[in-house]
Amino acid sequence: MLENRIAQLLVALAAEEPFAEGMRAFAAAPEGAPVQQRLSGLNAEAKALYLTLAAWRLERPILAVTASNKEAEALHRCALAFSRFLPGNGRRNPPLLLPALDVLPFQRLSPHGAILKQRAIALHRISTDQTTLVVTPVAGALLRTEDRAFYQRLPLRLRKGEEVLLEDVAEFLDAAGYRRNEPVEMVGDYSVRGGILDIFPAEESNPVRIEFFGDEIESMRSFDAGTQRSLQPVAESVILPLLEYPQSHGLFAELREALGESIVPVAAPFEGWPQAVAAVRDRPQTVLDLLPHVLLAIDEPAQVQAAAEKLWQRLTDADSCFFPPERAYFRYEEWAASARARPSLLLEQLELLDSAGGGGAQPVDGGHAF
Repeated sequence: MLENRIAQLLVALAAEEPFAEGMRAFAAAPEGAPVQQRLSGLNAEAKALYLTLAAWRLERPILAVTASNKEAEALHRCALAFSRFLPGNGRRNPPLLLPALDVLPFQRLSPHGAILKQRAIALHRISTDQTTLVVTPVAGALLRTEDRAFYQRLPLRLRKGEEVLLEDVAEFLDAAGYRRNEPVEMVGDYSVRGGILDIFPAEESNPVRIEFFGDEIESMRSFDAGTQRSLQPVAESVILPLLEYPQSHGLFAELREALGESIVPVAAPFEGWPQAVAAVRDRPQTVLDLLPHVLLAIDEPAQVQAAAEKLWQRLTDADSCFFPPERAYFRYEEWAASARARPSLLLEQLELLDSAGGGGAQPVDGGHAF
């Protein structure tokens, strides 16, 4: 089959020098040692290919950082395509895209719902070791995060036969960003009719109908959103969040006290609240800290640094932010200091190569890495 032939070619490519030499250097280094390698002379597709092969070969998480969301999306798209042909873990744990927010705190606007959902699900999967390759722009890498335990607790798992209060489930759905809608038609909808809960969980192809007998889940089955007809029984449903931070009256009361009644007139959702959470939550980590034994890959280091400096300039030039930008983002210098303490792979596309040139894994001078 063609798929098997492509898989064989990818496995053979992973064994070729000098790429294999670079992977051996990472594998042989003591845990946490800041080994650095460079792959140069690569176009965008080749970068995605080698990152996918590195994650598969090393069996350790890789965080790939790009200069922009657009480049991150393109890199992730190619890596996802390559990963589908790799045996084993490459298919079970596909590459993840962790997008940056599409608005900045001083704009006082809420990020797009699709981005909030994608970030929440990605952070949960990162924190539960469900991927070996994460792609994010530097604006996403610099964002402060909670710890792994916080994101591990975000979903709700429902099983047939277990006891749970329907009211508690509905409260979770409201907090996680789901919306009441009758009938349930789109991802993120849910409805309650007597002892029946219909919900369309994130990243599911069909909604689920859950029937309660008292406090016990008596039956669960998927159904067609268009016809409302049952499809098949379901033993378990995992309700992934649509928000990185669960919304609650208590959270909004904290924000009202911290930011003032002029910004938060009532303890309820307001424009820009997902970013304003930084005013009342100390978040000492980044996505780097969520990935144990991570290998950091920087796509075009000079461009990444320039994009980070431009971002910080925008943050500090604004005079209408909810809070100091340091509450939401790390300075690039802080993040780079942490990055230098980790093994790293630098990816570069050279327009001109010398006669001995070409791509290759090369040691990086310590002072030139970032």
